[in-house]
Parts: sequence; structure tokens; C-alpha cells
Amino acid sequence: PDPVYGHYDTVLRALYNQPPTPNETDIGAILREAMGLIEVAENLSCVSVIAPAVGIALTNQGQTLYKAIATNPIAWINLSARINCKAIFKEALINIVGRYDVISKGPQYNTMTPKILELVTRKHQELVKMCRSAESRMHGHYPRHVMRNEGQDCGRASYSNDILSWMALCAFRHWLGQIINYVSHLFQPYHTRASAPRPPVHIS
Repeated sequence: PDPVYGHYDTVLRALYNQPPTPNETDIGAILREAMGLIEVAENLSCVSVIAPAVGIALTNQGQTLYKAIATNPIAWINLSARINCKAIFKEALINIVGRYDVISKGPQYNTMTPKILELVTRKHQELVKMCRSAESRMHGHYPRHVMRNEGQDCGRASYSNDILSWMALCAFRHWLGQIINYVSHLFQPYHTRASAPRPPVHIS
């Protein structure tokens, strides 16, 4: 039978306080069922009735839901916006922003609404700024015990006591610089990124 009949039956039952319960064990099938229910509810102008129950049924899937969101975050963010489910929307947004450079080149990217696209772009730009700020702070970090305050001995003999710390600091900055140089091409245009060579990460 056409599943749309079952969706209408579920939505009509929800109008009489019979909440929907997923009939599937596969999260992909549950997503399709939820999308079908919302489409029917939108046709009947009763999304506000069915949406909370759908959201609860989905969040009750626990870790299975979060794994599914990580696999297809755009489909889930679109659904969560339609049912106004903040928990699913937040998780999907985190996945999209975290993998923005890959997801933004995918065929599903433009299926998001303009408002969601604007939010994703803004969050991505904020994340890039935060990453660059963190990188700058790490590059300029000095352990407290190698620093000298005014009035302390700043002679060569004093600094030589911390030679191992200075060696470790130089090695760390060398490694950090190579890592940042490698990942920085992720923020470049796709056609230049594809040909960017991967530098060796080693400390000689």
C-alpha cells in the first residue's frame, strides 16, 4: 500500500491525542516516515499538532539519531526546521559547520532555506576566526617558568637553566607551523586546494 495513506492515518490520530510511534527500526526509514508525516501535516495545516510528537519520537532514538545526523546533516536540518526541533537543528548545524568545506560543495547544500544558509555561512566564518585566533595564541605561548619579570636575573646563565624547555618550545612551534601550513589550504578555493601538496610532518 502507498505509505501516504498511513501518514494520513497517523496525522489524523495525532489530532485526537494519539502520538505517532515509529514503526521502523532503521533510522533512514524513520527519517523518511517523519518527512512524510510533516508533508501531510503541512497539507492539512496542522504541523503544530504533529511536530512535537515527531520531534520526541526522533530524539528518543538516542545515539542512533546522532549517527544518522552526522551521515546526512542537511536532510536533518531541513526536517528540524520544519518541526521546530532545536536539539536536532543544533546537532545538524554543528555537523554542517564543522565539515563546511566539504558539505558546501555537495549537491544538497542549496536545498537548505536562505535563512539556514545565511546562518551556516555566518557560523563558519566565526569558526574560522576562532581557529585563527587560537593558532595565533598557540604560536605566541611561552611557559611561565621561562619568562622573566622585571628585576629578575635575565642573564645567559639564567636562561640556560631552561634550555630543555626552550628546545621543547621550538620543536612544538616547528610541528605546529607544519600542521597549520597543511590545513590552511582547506580554506582556499576548491580548485587550488585539490592540487595543494601535503608537506611532511617531522622534526629533524
